[in-house]
Amino acid sequence: MDEEHLNDEAARRYLHISLKREYASMNGTDFKNILPQMSLLTSNYLTMKQRVSQKVSAFVEKFKDVGGLRKTQISFEQSASFVSRS
Repeated sequence: MDEEHLNDEAARRYLHISLKREYASMNGTDFKNILPQMSLLTSNYLTMKQRVSQKVSAFVEKFKDVGGLRKTQISFEQSASFVSRS
């Protein structure tokens, strides 16, 4: 989260919801809210959106089979470090 300068609180909430659903949706405002505020018309925004969506999707894919947060407690710190490492 730090590496991408994501909105910390929104990113944690989004990862929590994505793990419960067992998939990461890039539609709607939930995903958009985790990204830092920048012009939607720049190529930087599109590049960042794609990069973050790949990292989030990889994280959810890796941990969805363990039952998300319902069966196993994955700390937000673990999720944050995974997203920033990917």
